[in-house]
Amino acid sequence: MSRVGLSVLGLVVLVGAVGILTWFRENRQMPTVPIDGPLVANHADDPRLSFETPFENVRPTVQYVGNAVCAECHHDIAKQYQQHPMGRALAPVDPHDAGVGVQFARQGYRYRVVSRAGKVFHVEERLARDGGVVAGIEREVKYALGSGTRGRAFLLERDGRVFTSPISWYKQTGQWDLAPEHPEHLHFSRPIVAGCLICHANRVEHQEGTINTYEPPVFRGEGIGCERCHGPGELHVRRHESGERVRRPDFSIVNPAHLEPKLAAAICQQCHLKGEERVLAEGRHPFDFRPGLPLEFFWTIFVRPPELRPSYRTVSQVEQMQLSRCFQGSGGMLGCTNCHDPHRQPRPDERITFYRSRCLSCHQERGCTLPAAERHRRQPDDSCMACHMPKEGSRNILHVAVTDHRILRHPDNGPDRSTRPLAPGESPLHPFAEIPEHRLRRDLGIALARIATADPQRLETLARMALERLIPATTERPDDLSAWEARAEAHRRLGQVGEAITALEYVLSKRPRSEMALTEIAELYESQGQLTLAATKWQAAIEMNPEAPSYRLGRARVLARLGRWSDALRAADQIIELEPVNPEARVLRVTCLWRLGEMSKAKEEFSRLLLLRPANEAELRRQFAERLP
Repeated sequence: MSRVGLSVLGLVVLVGAVGILTWFRENRQMPTVPIDGPLVANHADDPRLSFETPFENVRPTVQYVGNAVCAECHHDIAKQYQQHPMGRALAPVDPHDAGVGVQFARQGYRYRVVSRAGKVFHVEERLARDGGVVAGIEREVKYALGSGTRGRAFLLERDGRVFTSPISWYKQTGQWDLAPEHPEHLHFSRPIVAGCLICHANRVEHQEGTINTYEPPVFRGEGIGCERCHGPGELHVRRHESGERVRRPDFSIVNPAHLEPKLAAAICQQCHLKGEERVLAEGRHPFDFRPGLPLEFFWTIFVRPPELRPSYRTVSQVEQMQLSRCFQGSGGMLGCTNCHDPHRQPRPDERITFYRSRCLSCHQERGCTLPAAERHRRQPDDSCMACHMPKEGSRNILHVAVTDHRILRHPDNGPDRSTRPLAPGESPLHPFAEIPEHRLRRDLGIALARIATADPQRLETLARMALERLIPATTERPDDLSAWEARAEAHRRLGQVGEAITALEYVLSKRPRSEMALTEIAELYESQGQLTLAATKWQAAIEMNPEAPSYRLGRARVLARLGRWSDALRAADQIIELEPVNPEARVLRVTCLWRLGEMSKAKEEFSRLLLLRPANEAELRRQFAERLP
């Protein structure tokens, strides 16, 4: 581009920036809560108590009241919001809109959706080679996860434990299919952790030490409720009901319009800033964040630097938007709600006009440079988004931006670009927001330990980088059990089994009922031949989560190695009762019956096992050829 061209482009950007800032001054109240310098707090403090703000409902003593109470006064907004995707992010399964009667086959299984007595059940059946059903699992699904804008997943809940079904619905293709990245071996036992529920459920109370167990009632409000954006309403309701004169602005509840842009953005970033890894701050719980507070006091969200990203298409809306000239020209004042109405979703017939008006609020004086005739030839409906924020085809991958929020003048639809290699010792992750150095060391260590597991090529490098940070962090803060668990994982990935066991035993000395630590250490003891200890740990894990077949399988496997064949057989039977399609449990049952001298039952069970079409069928035939002649 010539210097003249660059000058013209610079002028366009400058004019756009001035327009954006002018619009903000004229249309937005000046912030009530200013921020001077980086947002920093003592990591030992509860930021809900220590952060200086006029908003009183950020304090942890203020209670939530629920959507129904809010709707008593704000009924028009509440009625509109019920149709918004956020308001429909989680709902009880409706038998009339749950795909009853659907069936499809994948990977040797048949999946069906059935209804009985007003309840909806998902069925997974293992098919023999002739198409007959060998064994099956049936589970009631109680909740639909997702608004239906892009699709829905389905949840089952038993005794406070929440799992996901392997069956999902995709709107873009109008198809029922397997849930995204659902491991075949998990069937109906894939746990849903609190981090997964943050963006769909209003609130849950996670039981400490468990992976996917929640205090009843499991869901404190369905979908994303009013108080997720405005904070708990107890104080606000009490003051208005008492007739007390309320000053303006009303600091008994957060109004995002009165927040500094960074704090207002944090409300949306709870869900719409996905990042590569999210690490919960020490001492915090997943739902501790309250509107009006900095998000980074609760979560450190790690992203990949721009030069390390092969594509911008798979990052979240927030990351994309902050790369846009619109955001950068606004001096950081452009936020999600300048384009999106958080209370109301525009109807399909008004969508283009609605969003075009948002663009023109800044670009009225200097808008599209294309002649009107050419613009209407390309886009008869004169949609700004179709050119500058295109959707990326048909995508079934969840949790990524489908609409390009970079707001490019000339969208780049070409191939992904190459990235530079990492320098020696360089971290592939950077924090999205500025956080204190002591927290960065600890949180980055945890994040690196996690991604090491999923990156076999750089596993050793990443695990060592994690330990460089986690060893000092656990030395300085010995009660930080999350850091200890991550440290154990890094040791394990490096083959340092003794160090990993020591770290996990330390966790269990502080929190005996830690489901993750129990299962991890049980596997390590088993790998080292310490079978009695392994059996004890597996039993403790089963007591915490009897719905997890993998825990029962671990214990049964250890019992067999100890030669306790009758006990191992009973354990295998319990697994098969939970998961009749589980081939590992069937293999174990055949072995136990053979060891106990019950040859006819062993042969019968082996025939059932072969009907399941296990992946290692040829090896199993060789293994049992001599045992079961």
